[in-house]
Amino acid sequence: MKLSLKREELLHPLSRIVGVVERRQTLPVLGNVLLESGLHGLRLVATDLEVELVAERPLEGLESGETTL
Repeated sequence: MKLSLKREELLHPLSRIVGVVERRQTLPVLGNVLLESGLHGLRLVATDLEVELVAERPLEGLESGETTL
């Protein structure tokens, strides 16, 4: 996955979902945010297994892929 965008393009959707992510989780991966890119644009997902928040940002020219931050 190759992703190149301005800081502001990532910061706005990330700030909307980061509240559900906590540093100390029973499963370490729950402290991360899932980034998915593809035809729809960029999708960010955060969960604590009780609440799931999703933010989407329409962007063009992205390669498809997934990773966590």
